[in-house]
Amino acid sequence: GRKKCSERKIRMIRINQIKIPYQNQGQEYEILKNKISKLLKLSPSDIKSFEIVRKSVDGRYKPDIYFVYMVDVFLKDERKIKKGIPK
Repeated sequence: GRKKCSERKIRMIRINQIKIPYQNQGQEYEILKNKISKLLKLSPSDIKSFEIVRKSVDGRYKPDIYFVYMVDVFLKDERKIKKGIPK
């Protein structure tokens, strides 16, 4: 049978289509964290961690080249999520 896990399930939020200009590639961690906090209407300090699931290049509009990220976000306190955030 299945074993019961007594640990609380950790929830994550997946965010798609976060664009960062190619020129900012050395600062991607801080830029991503700030963009995530703005999208979720939270302080950057409320973000426990995030993981880059996918990173791709959008070069359709040269010379403006972007990295496009999909990230999984883990929060320190899930109850701080605002109800107005689209799912």
